[in-house]
Amino acid sequence: MSNRQNRFLSLAADESTSGTFGTLTYSAFSWIGSVRRSNQDSFGISFSDGGRLIGAVADGMGGHAGGDVASSTAISMLIDVDEPGSSRDLASDANSLVASISRRLREIQEESPQYTGMGTTLSAVTISGSTMTSVHIGDSRIYRFRNGKLLQLTKDHSWVQQQVDAGLLNAEDAIKHPRRNVITRVLDARRSEKADVDAYDLETGDRILICSDGVHGVIRDEVIAAGLSLESLERGVELITDEVRRSGANDNATAVLISIDG
Repeated sequence: MSNRQNRFLSLAADESTSGTFGTLTYSAFSWIGSVRRSNQDSFGISFSDGGRLIGAVADGMGGHAGGDVASSTAISMLIDVDEPGSSRDLASDANSLVASISRRLREIQEESPQYTGMGTTLSAVTISGSTMTSVHIGDSRIYRFRNGKLLQLTKDHSWVQQQVDAGLLNAEDAIKHPRRNVITRVLDARRSEKADVDAYDLETGDRILICSDGVHGVIRDEVIAAGLSLESLERGVELITDEVRRSGANDNATAVLISIDG
């Protein structure tokens, strides 16, 4: 865990945080789940003097702690974009950063062959004023809650999503399909995949949720919407966390919530 004045990193650990930055409020948690021996999820929140906030979730995969290493590496490198002296900007340099993370994972794998096969999802947002840029690769998700309506902003890079897009599987069946965890695009050491990068206008009252499949895969959108509709963001996180725990989820579960308050 790295907890500086301008950032909070939860690297493969059970942790939570909340706070306020200007007109933005944030709250986040990461939970190991009911049966896992380790937490391979990581999340990060960073805010700069220039008024920019970055929030991100990474869901690692791979044996021998490889998932832990992959997700924590991705989050650390992404949040370092906001470090003083950094020449990078997440909104304009997203895929350059993704390529750098892949190269770093390759270096780690060469140094420590036991991590061969490790990889991670990465879903992140950078918010500056009324503009948000999203960066997404894998099957973690980014949602926006506005005027009582929940909208999934990202599309899963997964086998079941491909089947849904092709009209071969409906969304309800995809949730329980035995191949629902097969990811078609991921950050790993083998190749540098392109991330989906999109820009959005924000409005006062918007809520943004970034979460791993340990959240969206076990609770329905109605529950997520109920949590995001609460006036207190911390109460919203508690509701979502409680529902995930009640589900008996066997996967790690991580979420970052951001409220645009003005």
